[in-house]
Amino acid sequence: MKNKHKHILSTFLFMAFAISISSCKRNITQNNTEVQEVRDSSYKAAKVISYAVDGCSWMIELENGKKLQPDILKTEFQKENLPVWIKYTIKKGAVGICMAGTMINLIDIELRK
Repeated sequence: MKNKHKHILSTFLFMAFAISISSCKRNITQNNTEVQEVRDSSYKAAKVISYAVDGCSWMIELENGKKLQPDILKTEFQKENLPVWIKYTIKKGAVGICMAGTMINLIDIELRK
């Protein structure tokens, strides 16, 4: 009977360990030399771009090329091609001065490594 309990406990611990390891989110590049942290699904990978056309200044470009015009972008993030994680909501019916991207409320922005 003791062996049965040890076996059940061992199996449970192994499963708990396997689940905890598989829940870690990591993205490994193609050459497997660089590991990059991945945010939860509410964050999108993007980069900050200078868009000096028709009164525009700084915009955010998603990985798919879509441009976003943030309501506020802190000075420390105003760097060309700066990789960032962003969390945002779309401003419904809003039209920006430069009319080059979707107007957004920038909820959070973090430097992407």
